[in-house]
Amino acid sequence: VPKGKHHLDLAHWKRRVAKWRDFRTQGVTELVRDVYRRAKGLKPNVQVSAAVLSSPESAESVCQDWPRWLQEETIDFVIPMAYTEDTAELARQIAEWKTLDPRLQRIIPGLSIYQETAGRATTRNLDLIRSQHQLCRRQGAHGVNFFSLQYVSDPLIWVCRSEFYPTKVPAYAPPPRK
Repeated sequence: VPKGKHHLDLAHWKRRVAKWRDFRTQGVTELVRDVYRRAKGLKPNVQVSAAVLSSPESAESVCQDWPRWLQEETIDFVIPMAYTEDTAELARQIAEWKTLDPRLQRIIPGLSIYQETAGRATTRNLDLIRSQHQLCRRQGAHGVNFFSLQYVSDPLIWVCRSEFYPTKVPAYAPPPRK
């Protein structure tokens, strides 16, 4: 804090910080637009996606304006990283996503399959994984994305094969835009 005759105008500095955040967000959005244009230019049927922070508010803190990307069709789909162990919180997040994409056609939930216990990461309890997967399906999700590969276990593979996806189906792709 300056001493003497200097005066710190807090409102002025808050406006400058907001302008800086807007500038950075616009830069990230321009990068996403550029990647989308280039990818589609090389391979028109490719699906461009991004893993994003799970709520628009938290994503805003890291300059990810993913609701805008979906609205402007700057990206084909997003995978919000909904890594909570609290299934009620996951339900709240899904409800928020449905305000942006009511049929969850362009939002694919990202679920964690690991947990941190006593400073050590281990595969999550299968009942929690089941519960969260079932919630996503009941809410109309067209699939989920599990994170992270290193925590895939034989019991989880068995649950995926026998319960979640007992028959082979093609990978989901959002419907073409009109």
